[in-house]
Amino acid sequence: MRQLSLLPLVFLSCSSPVNEPGSLVPGNCQEQAPLLQPQKTDILFVIDNSNSMAEEQAGVVRELPAFIQSLRESGGVRQDFHVGVITTAVYQNARLGTQIIYDEYPSQAGKLQPVPLVLADGGTAPSNERFILGDDPELLAEFGRLVTQGTGGSGQETPFEAARLAVAGPLASVSADQGGMAGFRRDGARLLVVVVSDEGECS
Repeated sequence: MRQLSLLPLVFLSCSSPVNEPGSLVPGNCQEQAPLLQPQKTDILFVIDNSNSMAEEQAGVVRELPAFIQSLRESGGVRQDFHVGVITTAVYQNARLGTQIIYDEYPSQAGKLQPVPLVLADGGTAPSNERFILGDDPELLAEFGRLVTQGTGGSGQETPFEAARLAVAGPLASVSADQGGMAGFRRDGARLLVVVVSDEGECS
């Protein structure tokens, strides 16, 4: 059986360059982490409000707490975000038999929708607000009401056209209180567009 021999340990006195006169070597490796500025993100939800969307809108409301929590903790950096909602209703061009039916939705068509207020009787009414700030203490409740856009919109879902009208059309320079993007979209902010629909794009 092979035997191991233990060698005596020899301790040598070493001089660290940290202690040398005029040394620029830091004495430790800890460094103060830089303070990161909050990341600005403008989040535009495009909600399908056609007649088949009641269940899907309710599903979005259920998932909002997890979504908001994830957004707030994204990358360990505090997020500075706005949330607004437009719908997929811009127009409807349908054929019934030999008849062409064409409708427009001028109160929607890429316009930010009002944040609903809760009335004393439990009902809701449109407010003057068109988007929600990320630090609003009522964010989840207001956001839940805002994404519930009902099912009376166009059956021809056009989320891309609605988003184009919102961010690249005349609405880009219209004030938010009139349904436009001015005030909602901020210089230096990322734009995140989230489409919620159960149909394909029908522009």
